Amino acid sequence: MSKKIVAELRPLFEPKSIAIIGASNAPEKWGNWMVARPVNSGYRGHIYPINPKDKEVFGLKAYPRVFDVPGPVDLAIITVPAPAVPDAMQDCVKKGVKAGVVITAGFAETGARGKALQDEVVKIAQKGRIRIVGPNGMGIWSSAVRLNAAFLFTPQAGGISFLSQSGTMGGYLLQTADNKGYGFMPS
Repeated sequence: MSKKIVAELRPLFEPKSIAIIGASNAPEKWGNWMVARPVNSGYRGHIYPINPKDKEVFGLKAYPRVFDVPGPVDLAIITVPAPAVPDAMQDCVKKGVKAGVVITAGFAETGARGKALQDEVVKIAQKGRIRIVGPNGMGIWSSAVRLNAAFLFTPQAGGISFLSQSGTMGGYLLQTADNKGYGFMPS
């Protein structure tokens, strides 16, 4: 891989800061899980919950919009409803975010209307030079910075490298490996 591509992917796999757009104090919501999991896994960077109503999420200071965060944001994890994702992506462009993970469903998998919405999000991301994973994903995990934005458990470090397109299969294999005491290398 070229050094340019590696540099462009570093904010995705080794972010120094993350913003969770759609962060929530409701324990049954993705916006809660995407804050709690990095906190509980010992993520090594700054975590910025984005919530226009709550002043704190999971004990962390929350900000109304991503561009209200006082420092840089490498990675945005987006959990807002599908119709709100284009505006969230525009905010990321305005802030200078370099990478995004779109957890939200309701895009191309739902038909022509969802495909058009997905195309709009991709166009905004491309124009803003934001590398994205998703939409309709389960999140990401990177042992390099102990970022667990995907699983109910945090995989342990070790000597195995693993990449999966399927969240269900990846989660199953990581859980099986964890149960057997196998760990994974930094991405």
